[in-house]
Amino acid sequence: MHAPVYAQADVVNDGRRSSSELVAPDAKSSSTGYMIENGDVGPLAQASDSLIRHNFQNHPGPGKRDELKNHLLDPEIMELCYRSRQQEEEILFLRKQITNACIKELQLLNEKHILERRLSELQIALDERQDDAVASALKELTKKRSYLDENLRLTDNLKVVEEDMYILTSSFLSLLAEYDIRPPVISSSAILYGIKQLYQSMHWKIRYNESVIPELRLYDQHPMDLPGTSTPNQLRASQDFAKIDKKDVDVTLNSEMPYPVAYEKPRDLSSEFHKLVQVLLSTKLLIYFLSAVWFLDTF
Repeated sequence: MHAPVYAQADVVNDGRRSSSELVAPDAKSSSTGYMIENGDVGPLAQASDSLIRHNFQNHPGPGKRDELKNHLLDPEIMELCYRSRQQEEEILFLRKQITNACIKELQLLNEKHILERRLSELQIALDERQDDAVASALKELTKKRSYLDENLRLTDNLKVVEEDMYILTSSFLSLLAEYDIRPPVISSSAILYGIKQLYQSMHWKIRYNESVIPELRLYDQHPMDLPGTSTPNQLRASQDFAKIDKKDVDVTLNSEMPYPVAYEKPRDLSSEFHKLVQVLLSTKLLIYFLSAVWFLDTF
């Protein structure tokens, strides 16, 4: 009695197995929603499955198994299964593309982070270079300022030295003009040469006066001669002066000097005061001569 019930249950199970085997893609795609057929959208897989179950439950019997098989082998259902498989493959392909796009996006993000890090490093290096350039520019400015200060200081010192040189040159020229010595060119060598010749002339006069002073002392002690007369010693001194004047002055001095020097015959010194004046004059000339030598050695 219960065998037909079991048979019907087996048929239902076989129908379910066959439908699950044939419409397996549809069962997977049923969760996604709807099927597309002739432009209409609707739950075709669920409706067909429920229709088959309803017909099988309302008309039980062994003859319905063939009808179920024929219904399952309907070309429309096969076409739906084929389309569902294509859609599943398309879905898998799209998922694969999405996965590849995600991977590419991650790679691009990684490259973006790498480029941003390199850009930050380049910015830091650029800032360091700019700082170094600013520091070097400041050093150059400080050096130029120190050079300018040094140039100003040297310019002031040069002005002072030029003023001193002008004063010294004018004093030398005035000294030479007192003894009727006028250099043709105002230069250090000409002034030095004139001072040297003046020193030699004064030295010769002092040496001559030193030879005459003892006789003047004797004359001061024994003033027995008349003013208009001359003693033999005075005559001898004048003869010596004339002899020295011709040989020493003309040969040694006038031959060396490029310009004339006025040499006067030494006056007769009647006291020690004139000798002291001549000594002081020679000392003054010596000081001027040494200062001129120092001046020329310096410049």
